[in-house]
Amino acid sequence: MAVSLFRGKAMKHLALCMLVVASMLSADRPARAQNVPDPLDAFNGRWTWVGHAEKLGKAKACAEHWEEYKVSADRREIRNSYLSDKGGTLTPQPGRGYIVLYRDGNSVAMYLNEESRKYKNGDHWVWVMQMENPDLFYWRILTTTTEQSEGPKYARVRCPAN
Repeated sequence: MAVSLFRGKAMKHLALCMLVVASMLSADRPARAQNVPDPLDAFNGRWTWVGHAEKLGKAKACAEHWEEYKVSADRREIRNSYLSDKGGTLTPQPGRGYIVLYRDGNSVAMYLNEESRKYKNGDHWVWVMQMENPDLFYWRILTTTTEQSEGPKYARVRCPAN
């Protein structure tokens, strides 16, 4: 029963995320994925979770809840930083970063540095960034079909250049 309840909540959360993503797309943007010539180049910059943008407005979400990604010159690593509330003050903090495994079309597969979570078979999680268009991507975790509930999609929208 607990497993079916979790799956039900996960599916509702996934459906809500997908609705929020759809509402964030303006009428002049196609709903289907566009060809992004280089998703690693497009990945550079600041992003905020679509849920924060929906709740707070994009400007406030980008000011208070951003995460920034910088792809290395050799394109093998991605550094990230984010805002953290340290004693009531929003302070930029370094993230763990990622190791790029491969690029396939609009997707980039990577490991999160020092990732402790593993699949039941002992393999590390593989994070996939799916670039829908230059201003929208979502994360997913590459899983087997029996473990899809582990990785709900969290869409991110691009913040204006700072």
